[in-house]
Amino acid sequence: MISSKNTIVLAKFRVTDNVLTHIADTTFRINSKLTQNSDLEAVSTQAINLITSYIDEYYPNNNITIRFDSIVSTENCADVPLIHLILAEFESSKDINENIKTELYAVVKKFIEDMLTDHGDIFVTKSSDRKDRKDFFTSEKSDFIDDHTSKFINKFPGKSICKPFVCVIPGEEKTTIPIQGTFKNPVPQNSKLADDVIFFAHSDGVKGSEKLIFLKIVGATDNIVNGTAKTFIADKESYLKIAAAAYSSDNPLVRVVIREERNDKGKICSYIKHILQSSLEDFDMFKLELAD
Repeated sequence: MISSKNTIVLAKFRVTDNVLTHIADTTFRINSKLTQNSDLEAVSTQAINLITSYIDEYYPNNNITIRFDSIVSTENCADVPLIHLILAEFESSKDINENIKTELYAVVKKFIEDMLTDHGDIFVTKSSDRKDRKDFFTSEKSDFIDDHTSKFINKFPGKSICKPFVCVIPGEEKTTIPIQGTFKNPVPQNSKLADDVIFFAHSDGVKGSEKLIFLKIVGATDNIVNGTAKTFIADKESYLKIAAAAYSSDNPLVRVVIREERNDKGKICSYIKHILQSSLEDFDMFKLELAD
């Protein structure tokens, strides 16, 4: 491995079998078949793609390059494993400070853990003076990682890992993850969780680019509007116009029909099946129906 002050290791993948057999003095025989591991190649390739995309998305102005390398160590002639490395190269400490470095470690860890059905015993080495681990990921960043993980799972659904190996993630909290067993199966798409729900709410705006509608639910018994807006996904583009019109009017009240489904990432989402701008009279009639 060529060391540099501007190169850090983000992950090590260790193949447990000896790839070199000691013959004599400084002579070794290469066990070429043991260097081939399609599962390791698939995992490391997707990890590199994920980290590269993550940096492009959230740190586009940082001069960071992700690359792959393979090494062996002959310090112990009886134990010469092949080690694959995911490396980050950068121009200066401004490109990768300690927070970014630890965040990138966490990206790799989340991906590795989430794509395995059973990752066995995970060994974590913590520094004695380390504070509680910081949650690096906003919901947006977490969804970004989940999206890349889902692509991997969909490509290798439930595949058995033929040649187990180990992933070591460095940092203050060094983590060792055995990669064995099988990759996860995809979560069934559009898995309906319950019956449709009808309620009244105040429109709190929309986000057209993502077909999102924000609603403050109105209590059926006391007419009190929930102060925190909840996020819903519109089934149709026209629903965005209805919600936007209500939000900009003097009467933000809408009648909504929703369903909850589990998406392909396993996340529960609320979808709007129907929405209609309403009046207080409609709401009073709705309360009478509930009372009946």
